[in-house]
Amino acid sequence: MRVQIDVSERDVPLVEYLKKKTGSRSWAGLYREAMNVLAWAVDQKMKGREIYAYDPEKKTYYSLSSPTLESISYSFLKPEEVQKQED
Repeated sequence: MRVQIDVSERDVPLVEYLKKKTGSRSWAGLYREAMNVLAWAVDQKMKGREIYAYDPEKKTYYSLSSPTLESISYSFLKPEEVQKQED
């Protein structure tokens, strides 16, 4: 499947920054990486889990939040489906 994405001029510097920081040589590689991370995050939210980053120096947790992740509800899955996901 071919995917075409229109990126606004305003967002191009962010995409280029992420390509550089991740070592991705192409926009397609960056897209694949982003999809992998999003798929994992969606899976975690569907299991009823929260996603955090931990700062060991400050001993503080920072919650990952986005409109997409916040729209995902644990209730989308029946209990038996959640159990299958966890196995």
